[in-house]
Amino acid sequence: PIPSDSNAAKVYFNSQGQLLFLSLPKAKRDTAQALLPSEQEQMARRIFAYTPFNQVEQFQLDSTQTLQFKEAAVRTFSWHRKQKVAGEPVKVTAMVDHRGVRSFDIEYRLPAEFAGESSKSLLPSILEAIYVIFLAVLVLVFLIKRLRSDQISIRSGILFGLLAGLGVAMASIYTNDPWNYAFVLLGVLFSLIFIGAFATILTAVGESVTRDLPRDRFESLEAINHGKLLFKPVGHAIVNGFLFAAVILGGIALVWWAFSGIVAGYVGWKSATGKALGWVFPGLALTGELLRFQIFSASANRLFLLPLLMKWLKRPYLAILLVSIYPSFFPFSVQNVSPSTLSFLIGLGLNLILGWLYFRFDFLTSFLAGVFVELISIGSMLILFSGLMGAVSGEIFLGAAVLLFIAGGYIVRYGVSELAPLDLHPDYVYRLAERERLQRELEIARDVQLNFLPRTTPKMPSLQIASICIPANEVGGDYFDFVQINEHKLGIIIGDVSGKGIPAAFYMTLTKGILKSLITENISPRQVLIKANELFYQNAKRGVFISLIYGIFDVREKTFTFVRAGHNPPIHWQQHNRQARFLMPTGIAIGLEAGDIFPSRIEERKVPFSPGDVFVFYTDGFSEAMDKNQQEFGEQRLVEVLTEAPKLENVHSMLEAFQNRVKVFSDSTLQHDDMTMIVVRIQDEAYS
Repeated sequence: PIPSDSNAAKVYFNSQGQLLFLSLPKAKRDTAQALLPSEQEQMARRIFAYTPFNQVEQFQLDSTQTLQFKEAAVRTFSWHRKQKVAGEPVKVTAMVDHRGVRSFDIEYRLPAEFAGESSKSLLPSILEAIYVIFLAVLVLVFLIKRLRSDQISIRSGILFGLLAGLGVAMASIYTNDPWNYAFVLLGVLFSLIFIGAFATILTAVGESVTRDLPRDRFESLEAINHGKLLFKPVGHAIVNGFLFAAVILGGIALVWWAFSGIVAGYVGWKSATGKALGWVFPGLALTGELLRFQIFSASANRLFLLPLLMKWLKRPYLAILLVSIYPSFFPFSVQNVSPSTLSFLIGLGLNLILGWLYFRFDFLTSFLAGVFVELISIGSMLILFSGLMGAVSGEIFLGAAVLLFIAGGYIVRYGVSELAPLDLHPDYVYRLAERERLQRELEIARDVQLNFLPRTTPKMPSLQIASICIPANEVGGDYFDFVQINEHKLGIIIGDVSGKGIPAAFYMTLTKGILKSLITENISPRQVLIKANELFYQNAKRGVFISLIYGIFDVREKTFTFVRAGHNPPIHWQQHNRQARFLMPTGIAIGLEAGDIFPSRIEERKVPFSPGDVFVFYTDGFSEAMDKNQQEFGEQRLVEVLTEAPKLENVHSMLEAFQNRVKVFSDSTLQHDDMTMIVVRIQDEAYS
């Protein structure tokens, strides 16, 4: 039947390119001379030359009717074929108005295997709706994940977003009626904003996913995104796309020829395309629909889904087959192939080759091959039936394909072979590389830190010692060490270098070397730090400093002599009164000044101890540990833990008690500073 929309144009052809059905928009009244009745009939008879029944003498005229409309008189001619085809009658109906043929319809019964096709017309729409919803949800999930991990560049999708939005907008310009301008503008704005935004996101997410594969398949398109058109890989993509499009079209022609004797197939315009042919700018409408279809098909199926399946299945050819199934139901943007079985076979072959082009070459080659197939097939179809489709020039589509191919050859011949890395990769790739470099730097710093910490705890019959250093997510400069001065003296060092990463690890190493060279039996802790401050200041960058405690346990004299250079005060738990106190001699951090002030500010203190006493040395990673409300653990809570700790059997249990209390307090909150602690307990053996 003729479409009810008078602005619609619809044409169907069989597998031999012969006309089966034609419906053109009704002509408007004008001043041109109207056709005479005899001329109208002659024009209707000429259409037979385009049909499978090209001899009008095979038909007998049954009736002629004249209908009077506002625009003009329309005459309807009806013929029937004198001989039946496969036992079925053939009827032809033509409508001719004052300007020419308005419709032409050949009616005959389809073979039984195609009789149910029309009843299934809703199935493609249902499949498409399910697919779009599934795709949108999957893209949204990956968009959120990639945004969180900073692995997406919206800029990579802007070009395709603009083209897709522009394509839908071009197809929206369908009228020259001033009353409809507002609706046209709304359609254009909606297309540019929403359709363009979705295409941008889809392409950007697909670009991010496709970079998970070992080989870069987005390089040539990324060069275009950066305005680098004269890049040889871009030219190769254009040329290869054109050549493979020719191969694809040749294959389609062979399949069409092979099936022409088996099924009654035809090719025509889709219903939306039929309307476009009757619009103000039909060429723009066809081009816009082509852009929309190819961009969404390529981005969704080959840029997004295909690399996902290739990564998950580890079998690229199986992934290509699976991702080719759905789009094979809709192989072309503006053309319709029937029966559906033949359409699916053609679409499957087309999509398998396009998927292979993505796998073998790159995304741009695959995309352009699909575009060339459409440009050439649409152009050829329009040229072949230019007498019927005079409003649209097929030469423009073919010319665009040829010019693009020539441009590709020019780029291959005169383009550049290499570009700056910034023109071939999105910004986030370099951010990821920088993060990986920093992560490696942190790993090196952590290795340096751990390698310079004591591997074993010194064994002294009179002291029970336990120590721990828990590196944070960001490596700090925590440092502790033990120095066996003689059989009854043990030096203990704990410090925290300012800064993070490799610089902090470097200055920690420098500090350890300085202290190791200065500590001897005959030099006091105060003198050691005074000299260490001078050497550190001379060698360290301004602004770098280290807080530090250096003390000596003398089990013969039963004293702990130490100095505190701006570090957290140690805690001394006294067995005789079962109380804890902070030991807080004055002092400033090492490296803050050259040595004029440091000696006057550093105080050495001697603390007597008794059996059962406990000394706790720690860095601010413990005292400044944060909970989820950004509250600090605090030194007072350390005292509370220490008050209960002497009841435990050994210092290792005490150390574990501190760790557990901080862990419960922080409640898995990420900590950004190292946590270092030394626990020393005085044993009775020292006085036996």
